[in-house]
Amino acid sequence: MKDWLLLPKTHNYATVLFYDIIMESSHKQSFSKPLLSIWILGVLSVVFYFLSLLISNFQTGDFGNNYLQIKLQNHIEEVENNMDFIVHNYLPNIDSSIIDNKQYYFSKDLMDYANANNIHVFVVDSESETIAWTDNNFEIKAPINNGETFFYENPIGSFIVKDVVSKKYTIRCVYRLFSSYAVSNEYLKSGLNPNLDISKQLELINDKSKENALVNLSGDYLVSVIWKSNILISLKTIGGIFIVYILSFLFLISFASQLISIFIKNNIYSLLGKIFSILIIVFLYLNILLPDLLYESPIFSSFSFASSFFDNLGVLFFYLLGALFIVFSIDYFFRSEEFSIKKKWEVVLYFGSIIVFVLLLHFIKAIVSDLIFNSTISFNFSSIYNISYLAIIGILSIGVSIAIFLTVFVNTHKLLLSIKLSQHLIGILLFSIIEYFIVLYRGDNDYSILLFFVLLSIVNIIIVNIRTSVGGNTVITVFLLMFSILIAFWFNTLNVENERIKRKAIIQTLAVNQDPQAEFLFTQISKKIYADEKLIAMFANQNIEFDSLTNYIENKYFENKEHFKKYDFQTTVCTKDLQLLISPQNIEINCDTFFYKNLISFGKLTDNKNLYRLDYGSGQINYLGVFRFYNNTENLNQVFTVYMEINSKLKRKGFTRVLRAKEYDPFVKISKYSLAKYENDIMVEKYGNYTFPEHIPKDFISDKDLSFTTVKNYNHLVYKLNDDVVFVLSLQEQPMLGQLAPFSYLFILLGILFTVLLSFNSINTFRRLNVKWNFGKRLQIIMVVIILSSFAIISVITLLYINDLDSSKNRNQLTDLSLALQIEFEHKLSGESDLTKVDPDYLQSLLYKFGKVFDTDINIYQLDGKLLMSTRYEIFDRNLMSELMNPKALKDLKHDHQSIYIDRENIGSLKFSSAYMAFHNSNDEIIAFINLPYFAREEVLKSEISTLLMALMNVYVLIVVIAILIILFVSKYISQPLHMLKEKFQMVSIGNENSKIKWTGIEEIETLVVEYNRMIDALALSSERLAKSERETAWREMAKQVAHEIKNPLTPMKLSVQYMIHSYDENRSDNKERLQALSNTLIEQIDNLTDIATAFSDFADMPKSTMEINNLESIINTAVDIYKDYSDVIINVNFDEDVNLYIDKNQWIRVFNNLIKNSIQAAIANRELIIDINVIVAENNVVITFADNGHGIESDMRHKIFVPNFTTKTKGSGLGLAMVRNIVSNSNGEIDFVSEPEKGTVFTIKISNG
Repeated sequence: MKDWLLLPKTHNYATVLFYDIIMESSHKQSFSKPLLSIWILGVLSVVFYFLSLLISNFQTGDFGNNYLQIKLQNHIEEVENNMDFIVHNYLPNIDSSIIDNKQYYFSKDLMDYANANNIHVFVVDSESETIAWTDNNFEIKAPINNGETFFYENPIGSFIVKDVVSKKYTIRCVYRLFSSYAVSNEYLKSGLNPNLDISKQLELINDKSKENALVNLSGDYLVSVIWKSNILISLKTIGGIFIVYILSFLFLISFASQLISIFIKNNIYSLLGKIFSILIIVFLYLNILLPDLLYESPIFSSFSFASSFFDNLGVLFFYLLGALFIVFSIDYFFRSEEFSIKKKWEVVLYFGSIIVFVLLLHFIKAIVSDLIFNSTISFNFSSIYNISYLAIIGILSIGVSIAIFLTVFVNTHKLLLSIKLSQHLIGILLFSIIEYFIVLYRGDNDYSILLFFVLLSIVNIIIVNIRTSVGGNTVITVFLLMFSILIAFWFNTLNVENERIKRKAIIQTLAVNQDPQAEFLFTQISKKIYADEKLIAMFANQNIEFDSLTNYIENKYFENKEHFKKYDFQTTVCTKDLQLLISPQNIEINCDTFFYKNLISFGKLTDNKNLYRLDYGSGQINYLGVFRFYNNTENLNQVFTVYMEINSKLKRKGFTRVLRAKEYDPFVKISKYSLAKYENDIMVEKYGNYTFPEHIPKDFISDKDLSFTTVKNYNHLVYKLNDDVVFVLSLQEQPMLGQLAPFSYLFILLGILFTVLLSFNSINTFRRLNVKWNFGKRLQIIMVVIILSSFAIISVITLLYINDLDSSKNRNQLTDLSLALQIEFEHKLSGESDLTKVDPDYLQSLLYKFGKVFDTDINIYQLDGKLLMSTRYEIFDRNLMSELMNPKALKDLKHDHQSIYIDRENIGSLKFSSAYMAFHNSNDEIIAFINLPYFAREEVLKSEISTLLMALMNVYVLIVVIAILIILFVSKYISQPLHMLKEKFQMVSIGNENSKIKWTGIEEIETLVVEYNRMIDALALSSERLAKSERETAWREMAKQVAHEIKNPLTPMKLSVQYMIHSYDENRSDNKERLQALSNTLIEQIDNLTDIATAFSDFADMPKSTMEINNLESIINTAVDIYKDYSDVIINVNFDEDVNLYIDKNQWIRVFNNLIKNSIQAAIANRELIIDINVIVAENNVVITFADNGHGIESDMRHKIFVPNFTTKTKGSGLGLAMVRNIVSNSNGEIDFVSEPEKGTVFTIKISNG
């Protein structure tokens, strides 16, 4: 039944409203189960929302503090138990075990157990010297505390320590509870031990008066915990809350929409209610219900994304989801059966939708553009490591906007059935004209939207013309394929445009080679330095210490300035007689002269007379600060010049990655570029992988200050600083594989998104495209799953193989490098017997020289495993590693006499290979150990794996697309016999002649055909028997009914004649009058018999239908005219439009006569009878409704209303409605009714308009 508001405006609205009430009452029995499922949606929404609040409050508030406190306490107890296990099971007799000059080697089992439980074990002698250790991560110098487990804290972290003192030695077990790092970057993150899996921030305070105290197994106090509300939000936590919150949002919208659909039958009011509820829900979820944790996350941060219309990425995603459900609601409204479009409006609506398409496609492009230009999110698809969860949310937002477009597009899909091809071509032309003027106005020469729409329209026309053979899965796959190509093109072009804008800014900054903020800060600091009385007093001191002076200046004035953390400082105090030794050349030069020459050669004075900018041609920002102090005491008249070298930190290989703070990395912006500087057409400096020519190429020369050119697969930005100086900043162009990457990502993510949409039964928009999981579709799904599974398996196997191959290759390279370095060292120092006695400056110069030659960091350890010298002391000064050698390497090289030991080590999360080898002198004695940390292949391997995965993904996405298209034809061929069987089974009917199938081919199909033919024979025999039985039964019933109907009038006739005879026998005086009465009675009963005979004759032998085209309005008016003069009867006839049907005119006049006559006979006394006859054209059907306000039909009688001989009246044969249904059925129509006692009845006839 249809909602009343979609009926023509000429309806009697009271009657229509009544019809709606009847509709509601007729479905009350069916509402219980749907209501239950709807309330389940509401409950799920509430559950998921409170789950998101629970997770958020657990992380940000006090809610989870108790749980985390218990978890932390239990973990400490577990650690202490592990410590006891180590002491009592692995080190029971430590005193008698230590040999080899106080050198002790832990067993492999002990080291494995300790490392697996993150426990660091040390053996300390009576002089507090460490003689054995299980790893080289750190070493603490806490006082020996023989007894219970205690808490210890130093600048590198907080520790749980257990000391067990024997006679001579102490076993120290240490657990690092909290790590503290001076810098924070991708590898070094301060916080609790990762084994605890606690992301909430805390502070550990050694104050017994504080709450949340942690104790050891004996109950002794360790430390107190202060839980903080701000947290380091992990990706797992954010992702979990966001998914749960989105599910709550979706379930609530589904709940509200379906509830409104049930309780508001007025379609327009229902639509308005849904839209209003969706807007309210979006507002609530973004402004009131949003958990604090999500609000503080990057998803809802303007720093990650912000545009003119959307404050952040979360707002964009929620707005688009809300818009999608609003479009779904509007789509549901247009799909209602009562809604119909008059033909004269179809063309107007179609051309109006063209404007909507233009706006929607530009809206999708605007979203893509905003995500690239107005966000810090990387949409560089060339590496799988670059795709963050924010990028995935951004892509899903684009997918939702595409779903909005396709919903609108699908709604206009049916218009193509009635739109002529010429009109459709006009529509494409209209779109092209509008888009052309938009492109002309924008001036970007991007005709991608125009080309896309033309192709989409062509595909759509093809689909419409072959719609019987193309399934919904194919249509959606084609649409997603086209959209993935379009969005991938936008991503590629806009990413290139965005990168070039940023490159222009970078090259202009590099060309200036200046830091205005650093110069401004230095000016302020220089005034304070000259006014520093303590510093002046230090210079006045006769026992002046230059190291104290330089440390004082750097620590007080520069270390605490965040901006200067991206610079290295080297401060030197010079006097007129001071000589400097320049390593490694060992050249002596006067201190002032050295710096003066630098200033003459490279220096340029800034606005501050104490600060010079040095242009070394390295592309780095370098300054030299100069301060002069005087000592004018009686005994000393001396000038001190303080030279402060301020150099931007160079990005070097190796440990530098953990030494720099991420936000202060000066090279992070140009790490992927190559840079060259030309002066007078000659290259004076270069950086990066690109091989620049010595002289600037003519291809680079342009009239513009900034110009782009492409040479040798590199895109070069040429910046003419002036007539003499030119900078070139180059970027390698993406290969074809990289350009295909966005398509693969988009196709996969959009495929997942639309699979989810198609999985929701409540979302019927896309199911209109005939998405059915038949044999062909299942075959497609199986093939796609097989392909994707093979992709996953091959990828995993390939990655394992590459990792293994790369590890083996790295090991071989590291071995060769180590042996080469060993030879060089032994060549230079083979005559030494003890490296500790070698001149430290000479040894250090050798380390720097070999480190530069071999491009690696180098550490030298003494025979006891203690650090002797390093090229990177910062690692040890900052306690990122201990000065102890890897204990396994020490044992292998010193005790087991192995030649080389290679192992994986780590600093924070930075993992690297590390090689150790013994250093022999000319007497073949081991005098030291050399260590090489190896980083060179780490990033390369990561890049290779990413490239491989991208290649595999691109190839497999193309294979999936091709497979789907091939399977369309293969599955159609394979399933053709099954389709034939299906059609034959559908045609099987009792009483008709069913044809057999002739088939030769696949054996299994032939078996089915044989069984089908056998079934047809059996069915024909059964049908004949059933027909015979039904005929006999029908005639028996008919004979009984005829006998019953005839006996009814015969009884009063017989009684009347007998009474008349009795009257004549008594010779009464009124016999004449009695005879007249008898005659009238007999005539009346004979008329009844005649009516009964006629009715049975008509029903049993209905004349053959004369089918022809007849005007429905004429037929209805013919029937209505018979009753137009009836008093207290009003008949309203309303037509949606002129309708012609292929029917029998006379039979349908009888149909309408019967229905009108029934309404009149059901009229309520003293109430005006109103009959509304409405004719509505809905798609290919004509719907005729007869609504009256009579007595209605009792519920217990409704199931018999079309049964022959059943009647609710005192007169009549009960064959009228049975005959009506037969006529309607013979005309390929349907008839049904709804009724409510004392309110009326509505009969609805639905007949094809074909």
